[in-house]
Amino acid sequence: MRLMTAIAAVGLSISVAQADLSGTDAYGVYLQSTDGYVAAENLDSFYGFGFDASASMMTMPVVERSDEKLEIVIHHPDFYPSHFEMEIRPVDMAAARNSQKHSVTPLGDDRYKITVNESIADGNVVLLNLNCCFGGVHGAMLGDPVDALKVAFAQGSDQNPAGAEQSLGRITRAVPDNAELAELHAYWETRLAQREATRHFEFVESIWARYESAEGSEARIDALRHVLAVTEAFLNDHPLALDKEKEQVQSMHKQAEERLNI
Repeated sequence: MRLMTAIAAVGLSISVAQADLSGTDAYGVYLQSTDGYVAAENLDSFYGFGFDASASMMTMPVVERSDEKLEIVIHHPDFYPSHFEMEIRPVDMAAARNSQKHSVTPLGDDRYKITVNESIADGNVVLLNLNCCFGGVHGAMLGDPVDALKVAFAQGSDQNPAGAEQSLGRITRAVPDNAELAELHAYWETRLAQREATRHFEFVESIWARYESAEGSEARIDALRHVLAVTEAFLNDHPLALDKEKEQVQSMHKQAEERLNI
């Protein structure tokens, strides 16, 4: 009687395990979501992690979870845990390598569970390299990528303008019809232009300071001519400069013209 009970218990355990894996019958890579398992996308054009996922993450399957737990099921007879690699990349650093520690548990029937012990928030792209089968890298997005990008690249955030503009440029080319991301890209284009203008403004200020410290009429005239040239260049090259910088350069330019009697 006890033997039969034990056998029944084992059978029940197996049936529960199989039920938990429903949706993973076909060979593939699956991420657990609130509604079962979501198949990761096979990025067959990539053969390793040395690539930028900024554009491709916009079309990856989206995994919605009720918490920050990350579990993956791999179903394939040729899977070798020792060859498996995983990376978790934030949406604003989708080009940067970021290996993720994990554990592998055999489930039987050519299935394996990959568990990440630490919490992984939404706003990350998951990249999985089996190095054995299916070909290429697999990927999926945790949470909606547009929502994550709007937070990561929010106006006024401390992102590097050059990096933000480059990342959003690649992303908006992948999803050209997304008005929210296009507007965000335009903001960082302006911030980058303003940063370059500020650097040029500092140079213009140094030329004006040379004029003010110049001695003798000939030296002051040469300095004024230099001021005129650099202020003209600034005003032509930086239409998006900060208003206060543009006003100061316009004032320097006007003074140089008046003192040179132009």
